[in-house]
Amino acid sequence: NGSANNDGCQTSLPQLSDSVSAIHHLKSADDALTSERRSLDENQYLCDMFGLGNMVDKARGIVEEMKLDLSGMSRLWDVSDALNAFIKSSEQLPWTEINAEALEDGGKAQLKAVKGLDKCTRWSDAFKTLDRKCKNFLSATPLVALLGAKAMRPRHWELLKKATSAPPVFVPPCADGNTDMLLGSLLSLDLVRYANDVEEICDRASKEEKMEISLGHIESRWSSIVFTMNAYRKQGSDEDIPLLGIGEEDYEALENDQLAVQSMLASRFVGQFQQQVNSWQTALFNVNEVFLLLS
Repeated sequence: NGSANNDGCQTSLPQLSDSVSAIHHLKSADDALTSERRSLDENQYLCDMFGLGNMVDKARGIVEEMKLDLSGMSRLWDVSDALNAFIKSSEQLPWTEINAEALEDGGKAQLKAVKGLDKCTRWSDAFKTLDRKCKNFLSATPLVALLGAKAMRPRHWELLKKATSAPPVFVPPCADGNTDMLLGSLLSLDLVRYANDVEEICDRASKEEKMEISLGHIESRWSSIVFTMNAYRKQGSDEDIPLLGIGEEDYEALENDQLAVQSMLASRFVGQFQQQVNSWQTALFNVNEVFLLLS
């Protein structure tokens, strides 16, 4: 048996990236082993006559091991085709229809199939490439979920394009109403390679959204606040003097808003709202000072 060896599972299997070619080579190898098995069966009688039957048994055992290897590698390419089909269909999903949780579940199912392959395949480049491809896709799904947050603004997508050196053909979903951007377009940026940058940008977007919401609440509150007017009569005078004031709840809100503004100023993400925050810091300080004097 010129093609058999004693190295256990590490037989000489093709290491190809094209499944069609790989299956063709595996079929040829299987045919050769079938022929070898037939030859061993035909020569069993002669070997027994000369007391060499144990040598045939050893060769037959090696052939059977190689048959198992071929079966395992055939299964590997089936799993590879399934993974490629899953990734291809996922890449065709429009941005507005992406369900990150479903993507992650699908990726985990694919990884389970990869991990379930026979150990005889794990030494091969084909298995290592398949395992890496599946893990890369699975690692990208949390990043896709982060980028799908409502906090993402056009400025954040521009930061992403710069961080990933995105090609000019990449158009983010916020640009010109490009809600039909496909997931494949985003994955082409190799998000996993720039995972730290993606997480930093999404964290910035989240923090800036909180500032934006907080500033909106402050704006709404102080544009509609109702001032109180209390009459003050000086001793020995018949004339009432009106004194402006604010309710207790409003004064508590003033203190809370001042603390919120101070917190924003201490944030490293304040840059986008620096002017607005500075303006509110001054305005709230003046309101507080005036009412302290009036009281």
